[in-house]
Amino acid sequence: MKKLSVFFILVLITISPSILSAQGKTVNIKIEGKQYIPPPKTPKIPQEFKEHGVRFVVKAGDLIRICNAGKVICKPFSYDKINHFEGLSEPGGLHPGNCMVVKAQNPGNKPIYFRLFDEIHARIKLFMIVVPSNWPNEGEEDTPPGAEWVHPNDEYGLSDNGEIIDDHKNQKTPCSMAMAGAFSRMTGSWNSYALKLTISGSCAEASGTMEWVEWCSGVSDKNNKEPRYPGTFKGEMNGETLVMKWSIPAKGPHKDQSGTAYCSVNYNGTLITCSGFGCGNGELKKD
Repeated sequence: MKKLSVFFILVLITISPSILSAQGKTVNIKIEGKQYIPPPKTPKIPQEFKEHGVRFVVKAGDLIRICNAGKVICKPFSYDKINHFEGLSEPGGLHPGNCMVVKAQNPGNKPIYFRLFDEIHARIKLFMIVVPSNWPNEGEEDTPPGAEWVHPNDEYGLSDNGEIIDDHKNQKTPCSMAMAGAFSRMTGSWNSYALKLTISGSCAEASGTMEWVEWCSGVSDKNNKEPRYPGTFKGEMNGETLVMKWSIPAKGPHKDQSGTAYCSVNYNGTLITCSGFGCGNGELKKD
């Protein structure tokens, strides 16, 4: 009996580390000053990802706890295929003082992107990668700095009745080389199932067209007889995000439609991720 007890103790000691590893850890990320702020230390970032703006590494199975430490409502989301979420933890979004949790996933054997954005505040973004759960431990490094801190009264906020406030709509942001490079990768025509989008103009004065169909049905389907709603937009780059004010004139039962949309492009210019349109939000592929 004693030998059997010792055997079970040895088995427990042997398997405990792997069990703990499979469960992952909790990574705390806060939103403050209109920024995602990750922990000060990150597991080593592979150089090829660091060059593309990645600031933090998590492992598959880790829990990412996002807490709003700011003063305005936020709407975190990610449209990356594996870690897609639109995690509005309560009506209207993530309210100040509240948190939400998402689980990092990676079913493969290579690192994959996990990019956090915000539906309201264009500058709130954090590029991470998710490495497989069995990824070797190569130590830590200082988390790379993010974009310049944004004053809580700058950029976009929400009024008491939930409307978006654009405090910089009459200001022009000078285009940096990074902003101009991101915009150049966005120009052209893009498609998702329910949205057609064409982007032209310049980094500081973008313009273009978009179109969707009633019920957000197939916009490229030539046999689709539902009413079509073409519109236009004007916008500018904010960091590496294109912020667009779009409008569609009244048609049929619908009154004039308008809104604010945001698009970011991947680094080889083959895919953009958009939010804020009436239809077709998510990933759009280049024509």
